[in-house]
Amino acid sequence: MMLPYPIRDKILLDIVKTNKYVGVSFNSDKTKIGTIAEVYDINEVQDGANIILQGLCRFSKDYPIDDNELYTQAYVSYKEDIINNIDEVKALKPRILGLFSKINKISPIVPREIISIIDTIKEDTSMVCDMIAASSDTDLDERQSVLNEVELSKRMRTVLKILNSKLNIIEIGIKVDNETKKSMEQTNREYYLRRQREEINKQLGDGDKDNKNEVEIYKERIDKKGLPQEALDEANRELKRMERMHSASHEYSIVATYLDWLLDLPWNDSTKDNTDISIARDILEKDHYGLDKPKKRILEFLAVRKLKADSRTPILCFIGPPGTGKTSLGKSIACAMNRKFYRMSLGGIKDEADVRGFRRTYLGSMPGRIIQSIKRAGSNNPLVMLDEIDKIGSDHRGGDPASALLEALDPEQNYSFVDHYINVPFDLSKILFITTANTLSTIQPALRDRMEIIELHGYSQYEKLKIANGFLIPRQIKEHGLNDSQIEFTEDSLDEIINAYTLEAGVRNLEREIANICRGVATEIVDNKIESEKINKDIVKKYLDVPKFKTISDIEITKPGLSTVLYASSLGGGIDLVETIKFKKEGKLQRVITSGSLGDVIKESVGVALSWIKENRPLLAEKITEYDIHVHFPSGATPKDGPSAGIALVTALVSLFTDKKIKSNLAMTGEMTLRGKVLEIGGIKHKVLAAHRASVTDVILPKWNKKDIGELPMDLHKDISFHFVDTMEEVLGLVFE
Repeated sequence: MMLPYPIRDKILLDIVKTNKYVGVSFNSDKTKIGTIAEVYDINEVQDGANIILQGLCRFSKDYPIDDNELYTQAYVSYKEDIINNIDEVKALKPRILGLFSKINKISPIVPREIISIIDTIKEDTSMVCDMIAASSDTDLDERQSVLNEVELSKRMRTVLKILNSKLNIIEIGIKVDNETKKSMEQTNREYYLRRQREEINKQLGDGDKDNKNEVEIYKERIDKKGLPQEALDEANRELKRMERMHSASHEYSIVATYLDWLLDLPWNDSTKDNTDISIARDILEKDHYGLDKPKKRILEFLAVRKLKADSRTPILCFIGPPGTGKTSLGKSIACAMNRKFYRMSLGGIKDEADVRGFRRTYLGSMPGRIIQSIKRAGSNNPLVMLDEIDKIGSDHRGGDPASALLEALDPEQNYSFVDHYINVPFDLSKILFITTANTLSTIQPALRDRMEIIELHGYSQYEKLKIANGFLIPRQIKEHGLNDSQIEFTEDSLDEIINAYTLEAGVRNLEREIANICRGVATEIVDNKIESEKINKDIVKKYLDVPKFKTISDIEITKPGLSTVLYASSLGGGIDLVETIKFKKEGKLQRVITSGSLGDVIKESVGVALSWIKENRPLLAEKITEYDIHVHFPSGATPKDGPSAGIALVTALVSLFTDKKIKSNLAMTGEMTLRGKVLEIGGIKHKVLAAHRASVTDVILPKWNKKDIGELPMDLHKDISFHFVDTMEEVLGLVFE
């Protein structure tokens, strides 16, 4: 193949004139092989010459004789083609020729003269590869990579790779061209049809009838709605934008959706409150047993509302374990007040926009949950229940939804709540917000400060029996298609279900177990095995299998070194053992091992207990130093922390080293100082209810918690003896047999 080569240096031109053959290579790290060429012709021009070179063969430099900026004299080695795999060469050749032909059919990039030359030399595989690589619009690096390959099959694979890349680029370019052309044709067609339709409508005098009709409808709705001034101005502003738009445009539908939201909100629609306290009291008593505090607070609100119609609406927060009736109580309150009810679950939300809404600049934007709840309730004074407010999350990308709730739940601000989507103030002050939570600890302090906390501690045994007989059993009998003559629950059967199958603060699992029995009875009646069933303690096991829980009397507590402690959690109260053992020291230092997923505060309480015993029981102190001690709380998978196990730890350790057993059916709770003072603790009602569920007959409490006992149901006072203590010495005087 002949190629022109320009020379602009006179010295180099003189050298070329005196030599028939020259070597051509590039000064590059990638250059391994050059080309020996014959000087075929020299055409001198004004500033040099253009020489025509005929490539002959490959060469590699062995070592230079003379090397300068213009040229290099060197000994070279002639590089013949190497063929290691003739079968591969035969297989690759037709693929290369076919691919080269395909590229030139799709996008002719090689002159016809070159194609003719390739056709005449197609028997010379090496020459064909070199010609195709040199003529296929390849860059310098690609050509050099072909030149570097002396082994023929490798060179052919390199050429094949280059051709595949070229074909891929050409096909992508053709695809892009076709898509662009198609898009332009479609755009032009739509534009032409739109202009044609507009011209026809103009000639007929119709204009955009759909647009005009819809705009008139919205205008009529705006006039009739009686919007506040800011909302009215915003609605008219959006309506003017709508008039200038075509009904088929995307922006038109966005404006229409916004106007629908704005006009569907109940700006002036409200329900009349029922201020008859006797009717409200009857409704609340009918739907729920107990729960005196929240009922009393709602009746107080209705009384004030009757005397002062524009009184401020409170923000209530029901705190209590699962199943204590928080959500269902909200429904009853709405019914008693004659208000619409809407429940909004906040558990797991992490984005502020879920509360405040998304700005209309975003695609698919919509109002927040508060505005949505008002629209769905259909009045501007509904009862909105914000469920699981203690389980709100936060995300660095979406902001803090708890902080967004501050404005909505603040009576000083919520009369002008602005949702990001609606973007005009809406009065939330008429809404009765009731929130629910299992614990106060995870609620943001600023949010907690805006709410009136009402605790629902849980139910006693007596209260659960009343609820089961008055509410749960009738409901489950009805839901399972039974009647009172087909199934009857005795009191001992309910006692068994409550104590052995549902160790909980609420009644959710109690209702679930009653439903299990009703299903079992319904199945046996349908199978014609029985006509009716009287459920007693023994029959309960037939339908519910073996008991799921043990009472304290079922747990081995007669061994020295054990004591029973009461605790409170977000799920209610509970009862647990403190287990201690001693064993001879292995070294000079005493080891105190703690286990049972204990937090730092409980571990510190263990140290306080040991220090107090060593200080106040000298005889035990000598014995204690001879042993290593292990303190364990069962249920190791459940994390435990807090100071209220202090007196139980001292009791267990004194019992261990005196070898005295603690009284049966005795439980305790209280924090102890190094001086032996017993301090006030929280969660008394949860803890005492747990003791009652576990059939405990004696409970030791701090003297400072005596005031909390008045809140307990009367049946607990009959079944439990309370012992109030001020010092650890008083505790030890009560616990041993």
